[in-house]
Amino acid sequence: MDYCTCIHLYASYLEERLDCFRVLKYDVQKDHLRTKELETPDLLRHLTALQQLLSRLLDCQPQLGTICNSLIQYAISMVAGKIAKLYAAVIDGIVNLVNNAGLGFLCAQ
Repeated sequence: MDYCTCIHLYASYLEERLDCFRVLKYDVQKDHLRTKELETPDLLRHLTALQQLLSRLLDCQPQLGTICNSLIQYAISMVAGKIAKLYAAVIDGIVNLVNNAGLGFLCAQ
């Protein structure tokens, strides 16, 4: 089985995470709630970086032949946890953006 693709894709995610850290000035995996507090100009910049990071992380899907490997399954579980935090940060940012635009009634339930 060839694990090079999985490793290469995860390495690309790590590079994107460093780029994201340079833009955001914080680690989104440790402080994913920060997008709730940002003003619109910063929020737009942060959301762009977070969406790129999420896209890169979603690329980390193993090949069909490697899914049965316990190491790959463990890696998938780690990636899934990171995806959940990033997704929450993006959603919180979008809700904040809608509220900042005066469209908060769209999010009311």
